[in-house]
Amino acid sequence: MVVVLPIFSYRILRTNFYLLNDPIFTQKYETIYQNLYPGKLSACIYTTLFCLKRALIAVVTFQVVRPVNISISVYIYLSLYTIAYNLNVRPMKDRIIQFIDNTNEVFIMISGYSIMFFSNWIYNVRYDRDQDNINDLPELRY
Repeated sequence: MVVVLPIFSYRILRTNFYLLNDPIFTQKYETIYQNLYPGKLSACIYTTLFCLKRALIAVVTFQVVRPVNISISVYIYLSLYTIAYNLNVRPMKDRIIQFIDNTNEVFIMISGYSIMFFSNWIYNVRYDRDQDNINDLPELRY
């Protein structure tokens, strides 16, 4: 279902893009592009990008990803790219909905930084006493 929804929503909205301003079509398919501005092409793309982004976050969250830096980077960079996309394209109809969506992404990004700063993942740099140098890759202690 996670893979089918983005493809299905994109196909429906892209093939019927000229009907997005029609009230009958809007009433029938409004849950697919709810709160999106129907006159822009971003109404077709945003739902697909949103579903794919949430699926990637779910995979990274529930799969054991080593090293942990990858999952933290996914949280931070996906939120950062989403905020940049929202500020550049402005796909939402209302400013308040746009603000709520950007605020949601900011809190996801803050939680990514919080994982890094306020958890027990402390860098444990081991010294190589024989050669008096530091290993290139520090290990994460859990």
